[in-house]
This record gives sequence, structure tokens and C-alpha cells, in this order.
Amino acid sequence: MQHETTSLIWGALDRLWYAPFFIAAGVLLAWTLFTYRRRIKLLVHHTHLRLLLPGYTLTRGVVRLLLQFVALASIFVALLQPQWGKKEVVVEQEGRDVLIALDISRSMQAQDIKPDRLSFVKLKIRKLLQKMSFERVGLLLFSGGAFVQCPLTADYKTFLMYLDHVSTESVSSGTTSIGAALNKAIEVFNRSKKRKNKLLLLITDGEDFASDTKKMVSKVKKEGVTVFAWGVGSEQ
Repeated sequence: MQHETTSLIWGALDRLWYAPFFIAAGVLLAWTLFTYRRRIKLLVHHTHLRLLLPGYTLTRGVVRLLLQFVALASIFVALLQPQWGKKEVVVEQEGRDVLIALDISRSMQAQDIKPDRLSFVKLKIRKLLQKMSFERVGLLLFSGGAFVQCPLTADYKTFLMYLDHVSTESVSSGTTSIGAALNKAIEVFNRSKKRKNKLLLLITDGEDFASDTKKMVSKVKKEGVTVFAWGVGSEQ
């Protein structure tokens, strides 16, 4: 829905208190011209005016004063922020749910990425949150199994608090089941069926010991979840 109008409106009428300063500046400019003209009459006879002050004319002084008045008035009007052709648009923004599934199997302790894979990923997640504004974000941890560390929330400080406490000891398993992570993600998203934008960021070093991953991938697609897979580790 939108509304248009061509009437002139002022965006900063609270700045009208600047008016006395601009009026004082205009009076000062006029007074300067007047006193300058008066001194010339006292010191220079009109018959010698062109000889002693070849570039001076009263007309030039008046024109310059008028231009200064126009400049002051323009600055004052600009301060009041005149606006016209205003258009008001009501936009309904639908927030997104972003669930981060983080692999915390023991292989994430590898130091092929400094200081180690898990610490590196946690730093990148922090940077990702800095680019978010309206999204709800949640944290799901997985290795052999999966569980929700932080439910979907718009409170990023709470999310980061949970993230700081993540370690490879959070789930006592040395294996990785991506299928378990996908299944848990579906459970989380199904609690908010009205949310249309469901994004899953799957972060893992790639070792998958589950046998049902392909089946779960098909189920995720059917549920309308968009998956972004992020592999962590060196090329080797």
C-alpha cells in the first residue's frame, strides 16, 4: 500500500530557532556595506572616486549584498528540509529463520585451519551475525547425534553466548551423522510452520558416517528448507 502527495512539507521545523542568527547575519552584511559606503564618502571626494577606487561602484556592492542575502536564505531553507512529492510505502517484510547446524565431531579439532577448525568456524559465524538484521537465528550441534544448542531467536547476544560455550566435548561422539542434523533441523522448522523462509547453514568437515543422509536430503527439499553446505578444512 502506498500514498502519494505533492504538497510541500518541512522535515525539520524544529530548526526554526536558527532564524535569528540568519537575520543577524543579514543585518551585519547590510551594515558592513553601509559603513563601507559612508567611509568612502568621508575619505574620498566623488570626483576622485574612479581614480582612487577604479573597481568600486555602488551597484556592484548592492548586487553582491543581494546575492549574499539569497545565499543565507537558501541555507536556512535547506536546514528546514523542504520535501514534496512524498511517497509513503508500507512494505511487509517477512523475517527469515536461519538455523546453523555445526559439526562438533572430534575431527573439528584439526589444526589445518588456524587455530583449529571449530574456532575458525565460530569466528566466521560471529561475522555472519553482524550482517543480519531481521532474521531469527538458531544453533544446532551434531556429531553422531544432534541437539538444539540455541532455539531460533532474534536475540543475537543470547545466541553468541551459546556459541561461545560450544566445544567438541558438547556431544560425546567421534563420528558424524549429517542425516541426524538434517532430521533435527526439520523438527525445529516445523515448530514455526508460518515462517516461509527456512534456511539451514550446514557446517561440517565432510566426514559422514550415516547411512540415511540421501533420504534426509530428499525430505529436507520436500519441507521447503534451503540448505547451504559449508565445508571446513584444507584441500587435503
